[in-house]
Amino acid sequence: MALHLAFATRYGWFRDELYYVACGRRLALGYVDHPPLVALVARAGMALGGGSLVGLRLFAALAAAGTIVLAAELARTFGGRRVAELVAALATALAPYDLVVGHVYTMNAFEPLFWGGIALVVARALRDDDARGLVWLGPLVGLGVLGKHSASWPAVALAIGVALSPSRRLLTRREPWIAAAVAIVLVAPHVAWQVQHDFPTREFARAALSGKNEPYGAAGLAAQLLQLFHPLSAPLWIAGLVSLFRSRVFRPIGVALVLLVVLVFATQAKVYYLGPAWPWLFAAGGVALERSLGAGSTSRRRLAVAYGVLAAATALVLVPAAIPVLPVPAFQRYARALGVLGEQRTGEKMRPASLPQLYADMHGWPELAATARGVVAALSDEERRDAVLLASNYGEASALEHFDAGLPVGSGDNGWWLWGPPRARASVVVWVGHPTDALRELCPTLEEATRADHELARADERDLPLYVCRAPRVSLTEAWPRMKHYR
Repeated sequence: MALHLAFATRYGWFRDELYYVACGRRLALGYVDHPPLVALVARAGMALGGGSLVGLRLFAALAAAGTIVLAAELARTFGGRRVAELVAALATALAPYDLVVGHVYTMNAFEPLFWGGIALVVARALRDDDARGLVWLGPLVGLGVLGKHSASWPAVALAIGVALSPSRRLLTRREPWIAAAVAIVLVAPHVAWQVQHDFPTREFARAALSGKNEPYGAAGLAAQLLQLFHPLSAPLWIAGLVSLFRSRVFRPIGVALVLLVVLVFATQAKVYYLGPAWPWLFAAGGVALERSLGAGSTSRRRLAVAYGVLAAATALVLVPAAIPVLPVPAFQRYARALGVLGEQRTGEKMRPASLPQLYADMHGWPELAATARGVVAALSDEERRDAVLLASNYGEASALEHFDAGLPVGSGDNGWWLWGPPRARASVVVWVGHPTDALRELCPTLEEATRADHELARADERDLPLYVCRAPRVSLTEAWPRMKHYR
């Protein structure tokens, strides 16, 4: 937590953070691309932190700290002692994936916490052959799904794992069914919202798979896993998976992990969706390592200690690639030395930039709003009276609103489209971004006013044109259905 909070403002607001803040201003039971919890917590963070970035990111740091504690507790549940707990905690704390999701406020920040809680409840039930604690799966799964839909995955995978094992008798008790009922009750209002709005999240997911996410094969899956969890940790989590399958008691958890990998690969979902499950493997690997040390020779213990020191040291070397501990010039020198500048895999089709996408998305937003403010100021008083700002994507729209570009803001992208046009009618539209077909239908002429740029921004936000459209052909209300763009 101290590490995350110390560097919370080193760079700036991340694109998705601005979007979640915009969602928090418009609380609802659902959104096009995520459930409601992330918006609710964003609103609380902005209120408690006085609108500061630290106040928002505090919740991500809290979730990261809780995930580390859960990893250690899971190692204890698997039968480990101090060494296993320490190994599980350190491996989780230093994994690049966990460093990233613990630093930036997104819905991914809470997922490892919910997944870890679900795994811990199931592991204790398996260890004690006692179903009573399974009732806690109700709030964990229900709230987890309200945080991110994929929180249902571990529950289903673990249920299948248990059903395929001698522990299936746990499923005949009433507690897991009470938990299922509680989870359904918690999620029901969000499902009703999806039905009411014709399942926009389903449409969004289809668009992401077809146009945004980059496909990968088995080699790509393995390469991304090594990148997300640090290559030298691979022996640890592989040993953890093997030990789970060797365990008669905890084999259902190993089965669940394999099912999750198969699910992500089969659907070509982003590989980082597996991230919340990896503390389970670190916990099991910590137990395997501890037992190996206890039964091994002196030389074997020395080798294990040397491996641990090397893995931890190299993980610390990689921290600047996950948390902005370095100023930009120093980071660029660091990244060039490692050969990773602008080349980290994100799972999206993206042109390279002068910074990796994670950091590039933290630059240029206040400057974009300032540029738009200048275009707005150049309008006459009469034109400004019913003018609007329209942006080509949710990041631009959220930044224009958060940093107050001077006019009501709208966009056809994701949740912004569902919120409707900023005005029913407008005599002047200031468009931010590259023109779309829908914009050309709306505007008979487009006058390029200026361009916004930031040398550290992501590639598709560089040299961004801003246009002024006067006397649109139709009202924004009439044009809005054609502005829709889920991605």
